[in-house]
Amino acid sequence: LGGHSAGGHLATLALSNTNLLHEFNILNPLRHFRGVIGMCGVYNLPRLASLPFGPKLIENVFDPTLESLILASPFHAVDVDPTCPLVQLPCLLLNSEEDFHLEQDAKELISKLQTLHPLPDSHRRHVIVPGTNHLTIIATVGRSNYITTDAIFDFIQAHKLT
Repeated sequence: LGGHSAGGHLATLALSNTNLLHEFNILNPLRHFRGVIGMCGVYNLPRLASLPFGPKLIENVFDPTLESLILASPFHAVDVDPTCPLVQLPCLLLNSEEDFHLEQDAKELISKLQTLHPLPDSHRRHVIVPGTNHLTIIATVGRSNYITTDAIFDFIQAHKLT
């Protein structure tokens, strides 16, 4: 499961909420998902809301109360459900070289996942894609011999069903 920007946020958030997955009749998520790939995702909404431009980004999408932002943040949601699939699955988080505060979000999420459920480093990776920004990184997916494509294909190959 994966996505870019809001899609990266939603992919990780879905896997951080076992009850939500059960509502969609995904009763054994570890059987259905082999890992998560987040690209330039927002994993800590309270941090985003605290930035000068944050409230404008938050107000039309989320209830701006701190409690709601915490519940909608994968970084915080894993504290509520520390055995959720996100904690147990392999995880690849990619960021562009110029990615606001999102690189810090990714590093902290990887660190928290490792604390809650240690996995080998090859199962939890954070990759910075040089020469890209939040929007241009997506154009690098699929380029031959490029860090983005290589990281994603290597991750999928390492964690595919056998």
